[in-house]
Amino acid sequence: MVCVEKELYVKKLGATHVINISNEDLIEEVNKITNGKGVSFSVDKIGVSTVM
Repeated sequence: MVCVEKELYVKKLGATHVINISNEDLIEEVNKITNGKGVSFSVDKIGVSTVM
């Protein structure tokens, strides 16, 4: 689950959109944000410390 602090942190780093996949559908949200065009890449920087 994305907590408010993590969402605020990544927005301070420059994220324009944050999708919480624990309660939002990733594909549906990406399509909404991009008007159905999709994305070339995305970044997941809120993983566990071993992933970073």
